[in-house]
Amino acid sequence: MILDYPRMMFHRRHDPVIVQSEAEEAALGAGWSRIIQQRDLEPAPAPSRDLPEIDLPPDEGPDPEPAEQPGEEQTPRRSPGRPKKAVLKRQV
Repeated sequence: MILDYPRMMFHRRHDPVIVQSEAEEAALGAGWSRIIQQRDLEPAPAPSRDLPEIDLPPDEGPDPEPAEQPGEEQTPRRSPGRPKKAVLKRQV
């Protein structure tokens, strides 16, 4: 004889429950299954639009390029995706 009970029952909107008999399983009603159901996720509440207003300073545009210092040379920039090639010198 195969024992079918106790058995775990699943529902999309309720936590799983354990039933002890066929009568308890029938009493659960519609929507309950012996197979795990994907849970229905309730939508998150919409964010409140009652946010305080914040005074921001006026936009002055993009930051200016830093001025070149006397005696300082600008070095060309390399792409970050390509490493600098190493040059090996042979000793003779």
